[in-house]
Amino acid sequence: MPMEYQNLDEVMDFIRKSHATFGFHVQGESGQSIGEECCEAGAQTIHSIGISEQRGGKTGAWPANSTDPPKSGGPSYAARKRRAYGHTIVNARTNDGPGSMLSLESLKGVPAVTPHQVDWKYGLQRPPTAGVVWRDDLRRTDEQKAGYAHEQKRNFFELGTEVIQAIGRVIFAGFRAHMERQSWK
Repeated sequence: MPMEYQNLDEVMDFIRKSHATFGFHVQGESGQSIGEECCEAGAQTIHSIGISEQRGGKTGAWPANSTDPPKSGGPSYAARKRRAYGHTIVNARTNDGPGSMLSLESLKGVPAVTPHQVDWKYGLQRPPTAGVVWRDDLRRTDEQKAGYAHEQKRNFFELGTEVIQAIGRVIFAGFRAHMERQSWK
């Protein structure tokens, strides 16, 4: 609902009051806090570029799964993965679900939101709950698998341009909605 002001001082007063009451703790468009919405938008973007483009946000394309047979013999990791999971998507061993390294739940983690800061830490510290084929999957948490991915130069939890833009859109929309909810007159 548009507000009517008599002069520029009233407009500036409204903007100052809106700004002073705005923070990451304010309710966003989805009903969650804007801080949580930022983490969700970032997680969705990381998930999308990770699964569809097989790359991190800043470091570029990930090395492919090995097609070399292991020294102990047998099929390569890529061949075993294709047979077990039906794909060779890098950084995605189990089917997407909580505890899977690139799942939206693991990417969002459990953010700590205050008015002035969002502490967005990757992971839920649990193994996958869906699509498990290898027993090792049940022994490795999402955070452990993320560590292995980073060791192999497959960084994925990065704030590249696309992630920063997605988060920026959430903050902008949240501030606009916050200003529209204010009624200082």
